Amino acid sequence: MTQGIRAASAFAQEAQQASAYFAARLTEARRKSELMRAQNSWRQGVNDFVLGLEGDTDYDTYETRFEAFQKKLYGTIKKNYKGDIQDFDNFTERELIGTRFEIGRAARKGLIRQMEGQYWEDLAMATKRGDRDFIEESTDTAIENGYLDPVAGEKAKAQALKKIDIQEAWNDVMASESHAEALKIIKATHLSPSEKSSLVAAYDREMAFREAQEKEVREAEITEVQDDFITRAYDSSNPLTHSEVDNSILEPTGGGSKAFFHDLIEKRVKAIQKGEREPYTETDPRVLAKVLLRENDLNQPPMSATEILDLVGEGLGVKTAQSLIKTMSVRNTDIFKQTEAALKAQFGFEGLLKGFGAKPLGAVYYNKAMTDILAELTAKPLKGKELRDRMYELAQPYLEQYWEASDKDPEYVDKTLELMGLKPSPMGKMLLKKAPPKDYDLEYVPGKGWVK
Repeated sequence: MTQGIRAASAFAQEAQQASAYFAARLTEARRKSELMRAQNSWRQGVNDFVLGLEGDTDYDTYETRFEAFQKKLYGTIKKNYKGDIQDFDNFTERELIGTRFEIGRAARKGLIRQMEGQYWEDLAMATKRGDRDFIEESTDTAIENGYLDPVAGEKAKAQALKKIDIQEAWNDVMASESHAEALKIIKATHLSPSEKSSLVAAYDREMAFREAQEKEVREAEITEVQDDFITRAYDSSNPLTHSEVDNSILEPTGGGSKAFFHDLIEKRVKAIQKGEREPYTETDPRVLAKVLLRENDLNQPPMSATEILDLVGEGLGVKTAQSLIKTMSVRNTDIFKQTEAALKAQFGFEGLLKGFGAKPLGAVYYNKAMTDILAELTAKPLKGKELRDRMYELAQPYLEQYWEASDKDPEYVDKTLELMGLKPSPMGKMLLKKAPPKDYDLEYVPGKGWVK
């Protein structure tokens, strides 16, 4: 019996020891779990703070802001922490050593990048204003204080000073009064041979560009005056006067010059005094044809107003010249050239070398059609599809007369007009079936036949 009691007592004692052991282990596990959870919360909070610094350029406050943040984070975690606070304190002290170092380093690196970036901005501004002293002083300061690489800094300073040398030389060159003086200035600089050569090339390009611009502007101004003068040359309500011609910017002599318009005024005045027909009112179709052919030759530059006026009295009438000048911008468009080429083909044009070849009658009708087209575009310039359609519409009666005189099949005529977006006109149906006389200066008048 005594042995049984002893056995029971030993078992109870062992059970009590086992229970205490497991209780102690559970407490330790919970303590470590709570600590791990607190550590995780701490590191997550610090990580979020560090990530929040990306793009933040207020580097001076990195460290003070972190101190305020870590204290607040510590208080939040401690409030909910159920483990041994000393364990957590030991952990945060170790963590803060490394984190503070990283935060400080990030702040310093950011400040260095910021100061270096400011240096490059200041260098660019100083170079533009030619401030040599600031360039040298700012570069030396940046190198001495460690926020600029010495090699990069010295190279940047040398390049900036070289740019100033080149810019100053360029300013002197552009202020020179002649090409010879410009070359003399470049030769006297301390630039390298290749830099001098580049400066000469740049000067020549700039002078050529300026001359082209000045020429373009002057030609536009002259064309505007010529357009006004040729429009008013025979206008009795607003006649052109000799004093206006004298005070104009026109050249003294040549086509469309002061001499040209003085002569035009005098000839008209004399014709009026004698009761004669005003001079230069007629246009030779052959001359107009040559002008139009020249204008649509892609290998030839467009004629200027001066060149057009040079033909007045040499086959061009005043009104025709006026139309050609006023329609210059329209005639130089792709749509006009394409449409005009299509019309020439319909009138029997065989290319630049052959012209209208064996079909001179086509040239007669082509010139009449283009005269009407130019006259209308003078008063009402058109563009795009509207321009093409109106050119076809104005040319239609002349095409119908030409096709009738050429004995074209009605089906061909109808099909061609359809492709051009046109319908046969009543006049076209009434045209005589016979060919016109060989005198190509005659034209067909419905009801009267071929008349002068």
